[in-house]
Amino acid sequence: MKAIADAYMAEHPNVTIDVQVTPWGEYWTKLEAGALGQSMPDIFWMHSNQFFKYVTANTLLSLDDLNYDYAPYPDDTWDWAKFLEVAKKLTDPDKGIYGFGAPNDRQSGYLNLIYQNEGFAFEDGKSGYDQPATKEAVQFWVDLQQKEGVSPSQQSFVDMGVDDQMQAGKLAMCFTGSWNMSSYTSNDLFKDKFDLAVLPQGKTRASIYNGLGYAVSAFTKYPDVAKDFVAFCGTEEANKLQAEQKAAIPAYAGTEHYFTDLFTDINIACYTEMIAYGVQYPFSPNKSLWESQEEELMNSVYAGELTVDEACDQLHAIITDIEG
Repeated sequence: MKAIADAYMAEHPNVTIDVQVTPWGEYWTKLEAGALGQSMPDIFWMHSNQFFKYVTANTLLSLDDLNYDYAPYPDDTWDWAKFLEVAKKLTDPDKGIYGFGAPNDRQSGYLNLIYQNEGFAFEDGKSGYDQPATKEAVQFWVDLQQKEGVSPSQQSFVDMGVDDQMQAGKLAMCFTGSWNMSSYTSNDLFKDKFDLAVLPQGKTRASIYNGLGYAVSAFTKYPDVAKDFVAFCGTEEANKLQAEQKAAIPAYAGTEHYFTDLFTDINIACYTEMIAYGVQYPFSPNKSLWESQEEELMNSVYAGELTVDEACDQLHAIITDIEG
């Protein structure tokens, strides 16, 4: 973001952009407080899970007049059985090493398996958690901990996140996002000890994808400049800068190679390969009303208080009641 802001200011000497960084764990609390006090930053990152709350509260400036072309950029043999077989071989509890990390995680966890198993979580206003294919996939994910023993416990992930466990040598495999590659490759103790591959396939191939976008405060004193900077952030130049800073895979068509070219020692291109069968992270305007309950129900499964079948049925009823 600093590089993108510097490039914009070089072309607009009358504009000063102050880039501020807030840790993820504090970001949304701080942003919500700013929205309530009408003291939000002029421009900030916005997530699909949060968008509806902010747009319905009239805290976001309309960017409809930016006139962007949103055409998407274009865009192996392991299946679940092979994946589990190898995970078992790599598991050595006596040494504190597990074949795979399977925490209570949606985007980098069981949602991928649900769609690989031709189930669904939420589509067209309806829950898919009553579907046998969905339940089967969630069961497979939970069994990696509870039955197969190839993943450490849920409590271990509360104490130490999956990516930290991976870099600490406690896990042989995990699912992780492209946004973590800068961290992975800057860790001198780990950067030459891992590689990447596409996700193992179930009945079909699928990979959950998501992303952050830019939003402008409805209370900004500089709407024209803010919108112009957001427009710049979407240009080829800015996406190239984002890529060259190893932030994440850029969204601008044809610029992804500026990111992947920087990671010559790992198979970074697997991320762009999976876009061909990518599944957008499930979204609903009412999602915030049931997503926390989804996490709690899954925690109850890990605690042995509910079966996967019971948790999925309860979640289905909750979503159906909320969504109508």
